[in-house]
Amino acid sequence: MVDHDDATKQEDTYDMYVGAEVFFPNAVGDERMGKVVKRLRKNDSTSADTGSYNPLHDTALYEVQFPSGLTEKIQANIIAENMFAQVDSEGHHQQILKEISDHSWDHTAIPKWNGFIKSKSGLVPKKTTRGWELLVAWKDVVGSVKESC
Repeated sequence: MVDHDDATKQEDTYDMYVGAEVFFPNAVGDERMGKVVKRLRKNDSTSADTGSYNPLHDTALYEVQFPSGLTEKIQANIIAENMFAQVDSEGHHQQILKEISDHSWDHTAIPKWNGFIKSKSGLVPKKTTRGWELLVAWKDVVGSVKESC
């Protein structure tokens, strides 16, 4: 026999929205990245609203967390609409590197003096980014700029 709490956790495990990172427009007109944290439920562990096989008609409520720590309740149809707006006709999302804003490295990074491998054809640079962290600004195909690390 399956425990009711275990069944609820298992249902969330296979939820297509939980864990998704989506850009949402805000009141100022900018976009901000939000991560879908969980599907909201009533006190009796049933869904807070009804789901639908058509994502644009799905009114189930989800908790979305933003980098500032703020969380909002957002309906699944709004999440789906924003997800669909960020992909092309084949479901791909494309971004272009705008700039590298900042960088840092740790003790595992390879120093310049040890950055080559000797081969029969001469010195070949080692191809690695081990130990480096880059803060980059991405430019979406639609033109908005987002930063990520």
